[in-house]
Amino acid sequence: MARHFLKLHAAALGLAMAVLTAAPAPADTIRLVTGNNYAPYTDENLPEGGFATDVVRRVLQSMGHEVVVDFGTWSRAKELTARAEYYATFPWTYTEERAKDFAFSMPFVVQKQFALFDKNRVPAARDIQGLKGLVLCSPFIVALPHTLVPFLDSGEMHIERPDNEVLCLKMIQRGRADFYVTSRDLGAALIENAGIPASEFTWSSFPVIIQKSGLMAAKDNQAAVDLLPEFDKALKAFKASGEYVELAKKHGIIID
Repeated sequence: MARHFLKLHAAALGLAMAVLTAAPAPADTIRLVTGNNYAPYTDENLPEGGFATDVVRRVLQSMGHEVVVDFGTWSRAKELTARAEYYATFPWTYTEERAKDFAFSMPFVVQKQFALFDKNRVPAARDIQGLKGLVLCSPFIVALPHTLVPFLDSGEMHIERPDNEVLCLKMIQRGRADFYVTSRDLGAALIENAGIPASEFTWSSFPVIIQKSGLMAAKDNQAAVDLLPEFDKALKAFKASGEYVELAKKHGIIID
C-alpha cells in the first residue's frame, strides 16, 4: 500500500512539474523613462503618453513584456538611464558623442525640422547655406543638427545654449539669437505652451535636417543592450502590420 501511494505521489509530482514547465514564464517588466513637453511625441498629459510612448509600449507588449513608463526632465531621464536605473529612454537621436556611452535602437520618430525665425527678422535664406552668419539657439540637452555642425566648427555660425526651448524663443524675440531648429508640430506646441502668439514667428521654406530618434540604453547595461535588436525586429513587424501608420494618424502625425 505504501509503495502504491509512493507511485501515485511520484506520478502526481511529475504531472505538477510538467504543468509548471509548460506554463509560460511571467513577462519581464521593462521600465523606461522619457521627458515631458515634447508633444505630440511624449508628455504624461497626452493620450497614451504621446505617439512615441504609444509605439514603444505596443512594440514591447508584442514581445511579451510588461511596460512601465515614467516621465521627468530630459536631463534626468538621460542620467537615470546612464546609471541603469531604467532599461532605456526615448526618443533620442544618435550622435557620436552619445554613442560613446549609449546604444540605440532603430528610429521610430522621424521629423523634418525647419528653422524658426522671428517674423520681423527673417533672413533671405533659400537653403542651409543661407543660414551662415546667423546665431543658432539650441538648448544643451538637444542634439545639434549635424547639417549645421560644419558651420559652427568653422566659425561661420555662432550658437547660444540656454537651459530650455522656451528661453530660445525669448532670445530670438529679443534679437540675441536668430533661429531655432525644430519640427513644425513641436514648434507650434512649444510656442503655444510658452504663451506667445504664433503669428510672431515664421518658418524657413526648406528643412534644415531630417531627425531620427529611437530608444537609447546605457552600453554597460547588458540586459538593455541585448533587448535592442529584439526590439528592432518587433518594430519592423509592427510597421509591416500597418499599426504604426494607424497610431500616427491617431496622434495627428503625418508620415511622409
